[in-house]
Amino acid sequence: MKKLLLIILAAMSISAASAVEIWHLGAENNVLRLNADKNYVLLPVQDNAPEAAVYVVCDNKAGEKVQVRMARESIDYYVPYDLAEYKGKNISLYIAPVPDGMICWSNIKLSDSFEPLPCKFRPEGRFSPYYGWMNDPNGMIYHKGEYHLFYQHNPYGCTWGNMTWGHAVSKNLKDWEHLPDAIYGDAWGSIFSGNCVQKNDTLFAFYTSAGARQTQSMAYSTDGGRSFTKYEHNPVLVSNEPDFRDPKVIWYEPDSAWIMVLAAGQKMNFYKSQNLRQWEYLSSFGEGYGNHGGVWECPDLLSFGKGKNQKWVLICNINPGGPAGGSATQYFVGSFDGKTFTCDSKAETTKWMDYGKDHYAAVSFTDAPDGRNILLAWMNNWQYAAVSPTTHYRSSNTLPRDLQLFSYKGEQYVSALPSAEVASLPHYELDIKAAKNSKATAEIKLSNSEGEYVTLTYDFANRTVSMDRSHSGITGFSADFPVATTAPMLNDSNRQTLLLYVSASSVEAFGTTWCMTNTVYPQSPYDKISYKVSDNSVKIEYKLTQNQ
Repeated sequence: MKKLLLIILAAMSISAASAVEIWHLGAENNVLRLNADKNYVLLPVQDNAPEAAVYVVCDNKAGEKVQVRMARESIDYYVPYDLAEYKGKNISLYIAPVPDGMICWSNIKLSDSFEPLPCKFRPEGRFSPYYGWMNDPNGMIYHKGEYHLFYQHNPYGCTWGNMTWGHAVSKNLKDWEHLPDAIYGDAWGSIFSGNCVQKNDTLFAFYTSAGARQTQSMAYSTDGGRSFTKYEHNPVLVSNEPDFRDPKVIWYEPDSAWIMVLAAGQKMNFYKSQNLRQWEYLSSFGEGYGNHGGVWECPDLLSFGKGKNQKWVLICNINPGGPAGGSATQYFVGSFDGKTFTCDSKAETTKWMDYGKDHYAAVSFTDAPDGRNILLAWMNNWQYAAVSPTTHYRSSNTLPRDLQLFSYKGEQYVSALPSAEVASLPHYELDIKAAKNSKATAEIKLSNSEGEYVTLTYDFANRTVSMDRSHSGITGFSADFPVATTAPMLNDSNRQTLLLYVSASSVEAFGTTWCMTNTVYPQSPYDKISYKVSDNSVKIEYKLTQNQ
């Protein structure tokens, strides 16, 4: 057995008194012995390394087991392993399988502080995790003046795994305070997506426990979401379905009951409860309707209007099967009677919430002010999410959007525009006027001094809008990334309004009746806009709106 004593010196608040003793036990098993006199063990990570199990042993009892891609040949970044509950104790960290001789063993650090590496691609005004991997937004709710955003979070790396609910709060939907992760895995499994509701000032979180099977569990918070206690009789709902996840719970006033909609394979199941603990199956929707190119996930059920004018929208996120490949958000407009959702459209009709590549797991905030339907989505695509070229974190959210219904050629559709809270972020506003029966094209280009650019093209002959990011900057990390995306205009107007919200790593385009979200990775920000038209039947005017 090899024994190596590392004295960690002078980096990131590390003192010479702190030491890590490493034992290599053979067969790629390893033990770190240390005194937890610092707040963190900083573990070096290499994203393309195999996963290793890491857990604390204290007083001969094992702590939570997590998976970390311990660096072997090179170090991409560090992740903090929190020692707070072991402060002042002698503990061991068991790590396996990792061979001895790997670069990680000479670079493990103890520290009182942790600061993630800066990244030029962080999109201002949109939420991104402080560090680590993020995917679906979860549990979003407006509670006592705060917007709560929970999200699928891996605090131990920038690839998917160790699913917990991360947590952040905001009063204005653009400035977010990062809070400690809220709900961790347990004996029932890791913590997948779900939502929150409130009753008598208590927040109730519903989430999927992803273990040997997917079951639904509940936790509650009496301190404004700062801490949660898991219900002692979890799970609250089980099934023999292999894909059975992502509960969305709403209050249905006509029946004075709670309704849960849940993704089950390629359909959505509806359940009813009076007490949030016992759930009765009601019905299913989805067989033969819409797009079935992939698994249905992350449902939502939204109400628009009242009385005879009331309509319901069932949101269904799907992966793969999106209009440009990979993951996307489809929806259905219809009615809901407290038991059954009925779609107004023909079964073969598919409606997309966003026509870009990077809009997925879209769900709404529960109890948003003034009865608004405010939507937020994960700004990425499962085709390339794990290899996007950011540093120390992966993925961001879209801008929050307010949803409305509109009619076109006998169908009702959902429109989305940036929520008022974020509408003042820098953006371009363009007025595009086409002559009657114009067959022209109009191209708008965003570019920078590096010669990188994104183009949006209006095709008035085919009534479509396309975005091409094949020259947008870094694109070579995935062949699925530089694909053009196209949206129908869904109106017959000769005058089109375009809002372009551009960040360091995204272009979010909003027409009156469509939207399109695509990530980009330019070497420097796009600081120029230009346009050209195929003939003089189209006129374009634009202005840049700065922060108010």
